[in-house]
Amino acid sequence: MSTTLSMWLGITFLILAITAVLLQAWLWGFPMEPPGDPEGKSTAPRRWVTLHRLVGASYVLIYIVMMSAMVPRLWEYQFELPARTVIHAVAGITIGVLLLTKISILRFFQHFGGGLPAIGLGLLLCTVILATLSLPFAMRAHGIGGKILEAENLARVGTAL
Repeated sequence: MSTTLSMWLGITFLILAITAVLLQAWLWGFPMEPPGDPEGKSTAPRRWVTLHRLVGASYVLIYIVMMSAMVPRLWEYQFELPARTVIHAVAGITIGVLLLTKISILRFFQHFGGGLPAIGLGLLLCTVILATLSLPFAMRAHGIGGKILEAENLARVGTAL
């Protein structure tokens, strides 16, 4: 996968996470029918619930695409990973665990549905961590928001090497 595609998928991934949590927060404000029944039917508008599901499905799809490209890269490292990479990998793996938990609750364990907002917030937190660890560097490498290939930066890297 090219770094450009990876960068844009990462930006989209972050936007989807923010959108999903905002929709979730709004949709959870609607009462359940019958009133007070946590396993009842939500009175939230169906099209917004459907949009939340589409955003979530897109998020999962991007996660699968990114993981299919990133996990094999982990085995290519011949030395100890830098701290930023370790945190990035841990956040990515945590997203996978949270997604499996959320899907399991939605499909099989609806009685744990009250925990879904916390899981959604955890997904957002891990996504923001991933984005802040990788997107600024990817964007600078592509000339967005800074000139990484300026002579001053190249000289500094040459001295460090």
